Amino acid sequence: METAAGGWLLSAVMSGLGSAGHCALMCGAPMAAVIAARRVPASASSALVIPLASPSLRPALGDAGLALAAQCGRILSYGAGGLLAGLLGMGATQATGPAWSALATAWLAILAQGVVLLTGLYLLGLSNGIRRLEGPAARLWPHLARITGRVGPVQSPGGALAFGALWGWIPCGLSYAMLLVAFGAADPLLGMAILTAFGIGTLPVTVGIGSVSGSAAALLRNPTTRRIAGSIVVLMALAGAYRVASGPTLAPLL
Repeated sequence: METAAGGWLLSAVMSGLGSAGHCALMCGAPMAAVIAARRVPASASSALVIPLASPSLRPALGDAGLALAAQCGRILSYGAGGLLAGLLGMGATQATGPAWSALATAWLAILAQGVVLLTGLYLLGLSNGIRRLEGPAARLWPHLARITGRVGPVQSPGGALAFGALWGWIPCGLSYAMLLVAFGAADPLLGMAILTAFGIGTLPVTVGIGSVSGSAAALLRNPTTRRIAGSIVVLMALAGAYRVASGPTLAPLL
């Protein structure tokens, strides 16, 4: 189980690192909004901004401080989603009853590795299946976007944290794929770890959008970097699927 967890976490980190181009497209505007908010007078901010920093502290915090708070909010929302997905997966396996629980867990693990494989193929430019996950959620995003607009402009770490937490639910096939992986893991803590690892993997490019580490972001957007990450994710998915399929639960059935 520890080997499988390590494989999922490595795949999640590499998926985040390899998703630089996708992240730049999806997250460029939110990150730019956080930075631009520093130029907006405090009197123009919304009543829903959470004022956890006094005006005297804002100049000292700077762009980097607000950007970091927004990133923390985004990763926290990922982790919460992974926790919920893992809890749902665990509930699904337990609902099958003691006699079938191990078998259901194994098949969910195969499902999770299949999603990881599709993620790797997407990073390699060989499949666009992951992007289809964005369709259903895209209908819900306009409602969430209105709330996000009311939270900004961001003028404090608390406001940036709230903005980032909402930002984490932008329709994104890659993050939704990781939620499916967390569901397949059928473990709430592992699910939270998977989504957190994915979020950490995306940090270099999303922070780079905020001009904190632009050179790292440029490196990660390089097609070669994406192909390397995609290859690692594919290999981890195949190894994980083989490990589950050759285990004591599924091997006798295959």
